[in-house]
Amino acid sequence: MAKQTKAPTSKTGKTKRPKHNYTPRKKSIQAIIKEEIHKSHDNFFGMTFNEKQTIVDLLNHFIPTEIGNYIDQNSLSLDTTNYISKSLSPLYSDVVWRAKLHDTPIAIALLFEHKSTPPQYIHVQLDAYIQSILRKDIRAKKPLTFVLPIVIYHGTETWDYRPFSHNFKNLPMIFHRFIPQFDYIFINLSNISDNVIFELGSESLLRCAFLAFKHCKDKDYVEQNFPAFFTFFENNPHLQDILEGMIVYLAQNAELREENISEVVTNVDSQKVKSKVMTLYEHLILKGHKQGIEQGLEQGVELGLEQGLEQGLEQGLEQGLEQGLEQGLEQGVEKGDILGQYKKAVNVVKKGWQRGLSIEILVEISELSEAEVLRIIAEIEKEKD
Repeated sequence: MAKQTKAPTSKTGKTKRPKHNYTPRKKSIQAIIKEEIHKSHDNFFGMTFNEKQTIVDLLNHFIPTEIGNYIDQNSLSLDTTNYISKSLSPLYSDVVWRAKLHDTPIAIALLFEHKSTPPQYIHVQLDAYIQSILRKDIRAKKPLTFVLPIVIYHGTETWDYRPFSHNFKNLPMIFHRFIPQFDYIFINLSNISDNVIFELGSESLLRCAFLAFKHCKDKDYVEQNFPAFFTFFENNPHLQDILEGMIVYLAQNAELREENISEVVTNVDSQKVKSKVMTLYEHLILKGHKQGIEQGLEQGVELGLEQGLEQGLEQGLEQGLEQGLEQGLEQGVEKGDILGQYKKAVNVVKKGWQRGLSIEILVEISELSEAEVLRIIAEIEKEKD
């Protein structure tokens, strides 16, 4: 019989738990970029479809007339509740509008598919989403709301649009009545021609957004048709947040660089739009330099870890290796981050001064004191002499 060994105990007699060396996984640059692109889809979709005129244009032009005619557009109101579960959040963004079919309340659920490949079981995902809306009704002790799901897809792979029962091919027909049956409205931007989208009119935010969703990965198209993405702003100056969202969305997804924007913005006819686009983009460029995008996130993390490890080892000699490493890593990353932020702020001031930005604006975007900004400018002018 094998000899059993006792678990180690402490002086108090309690069993000691074995220590595990756990090294947290470091996110790859590709994973971080993927997260940022996902956020840009989510943010821009939300901003676009939170505008009432956008949902009105969608109902009037892309929803079957026999369905759209029932919806009282005057009753439309935005539902700010987030119904996306954690399991669905990597796949979809959602916006819900409440309305009435005559006197019957409905929820128009717009879901934007993030991925470029179709989901395998769309009905299962939609059912989970619809249930989250219905559960809210149950908790509030209200009658159940009819949910009209609308899926917007901007991928290039073929979407197999078919009933849920198709997943049960060998099931005898007599059992089909036990299968949940519901449909959804499907808008595949790849199958909608640009001419149809352009028919919405130059002032339509939906037109510009659909063009952006459809072509965001096509850098050549974005550069060649750059003015078409901003025509909505000419007579809608209150949509400045969406204008900035459009710039961020295109820059991240089409991988536009500063020189690309500077070149293609000259093709914008409207001086008001051209000025606003360039001002906002320059602000984003400067902000990006400040945050360390210029040198790269990975380099900054590695530098912080290296400094933290060194300091942690020194403190570990006095306070214990484990505690020293933890504190060293934490303090090292913090100090490295502060130093990196200051260097980026200095670059912001230098680049902004070269572009002719005022001292007030430089103070605001660099978050340095006016005295420090003036000192940096003085050094710049001294170098010129």
